Amino acid sequence: MASFARPPDPKARPFVTVESEWRRPPPPETSIRFADQLIVSRWIDERSQSREQTTDHAAGYYTIGLALRSTNLDFLVGGRTIHSGAVQCGMIQFGAPGVRVNAVVRAPCDFLHLWITNSFLEARCQELDVAPCRLTNYPGEFVFRRDAAITRLTHAILDARTPTGELYTEYVTGIASAIITRLITKQEEWSGRGPFCRACKLPQWRLKRAVDYVDAHLGEPMHLRDMANAAGLSRMHFASQFRAATGVRPREYLLRRRVDRAKDLLAGTDLTLVDIAMSIGFANQSHFSTVFGRMEGQTPGRWRRTNRRVTVVQSQKKALPEKTAIWSGSNNGEKGRKESLLT
Repeated sequence: MASFARPPDPKARPFVTVESEWRRPPPPETSIRFADQLIVSRWIDERSQSREQTTDHAAGYYTIGLALRSTNLDFLVGGRTIHSGAVQCGMIQFGAPGVRVNAVVRAPCDFLHLWITNSFLEARCQELDVAPCRLTNYPGEFVFRRDAAITRLTHAILDARTPTGELYTEYVTGIASAIITRLITKQEEWSGRGPFCRACKLPQWRLKRAVDYVDAHLGEPMHLRDMANAAGLSRMHFASQFRAATGVRPREYLLRRRVDRAKDLLAGTDLTLVDIAMSIGFANQSHFSTVFGRMEGQTPGRWRRTNRRVTVVQSQKKALPEKTAIWSGSNNGEKGRKESLLT
């Protein structure tokens, strides 16, 4: 990561091109291409209302979608839903050439798209001295996944944004190379050959019980056994099946829900950081700040200054909400309506 410590000179390097059509690579004259084997582009949509997007992936290019902010959507490949619900910042998705994809997006979104050829993937596998890349054997089956290393790389990209939110192409391309390398090293697990992918997915009705329990007890101490009991399973079976169904571990989901609740309170109330931490189940402000910084890439105080929506007079503070929407993933702290993780 040391080589990515400082972004390039903005006067010498262009910015990542924003797509005019969803998941369509920009034309050659408006984009940076590296031997026509790697193209970088970006899709930004600030609308909050539900909308539908449809496209056919470009022929000859595999598509890697990286969420630069949390959102909420249904994602379909060939008419089949492969993801429904929250997409966290840092989640990644892989798609094959020529495949029709649809999305119903219910929140603002910002995705970085990497367009890579099969020869590029195969050459990278050879460089890494690993078996031929199996990603290409699973077209359309690569659902949104979360990986700690890729999440850190995502935050490195976001940290180098210009004051107006643009991304330096050469800087992003360097990190994109590291993301592709990580993607290849995870292929055994994510292509259906690893132990994680062999786990059965948590049935929809059990998943609903678990997420409803989390919402109802978000401000209380909560352990894996509590979530497992709500779903009617042992801790071991619940943990593996929950991750197979959602792409994240139960603990990570719980922390994300608490951070999302915190963002609502930071943006919409004058509560102190200590009060917010205690109200959403953290033992102290220090732990809250650590978790918030890891997930959002900045401190709660800095996030509040940037995303403040209203000023609430201290004597007229609103009571804490009794219920919080299922993790809609809004990165600007807006309280999302309750959107299910379920299909």
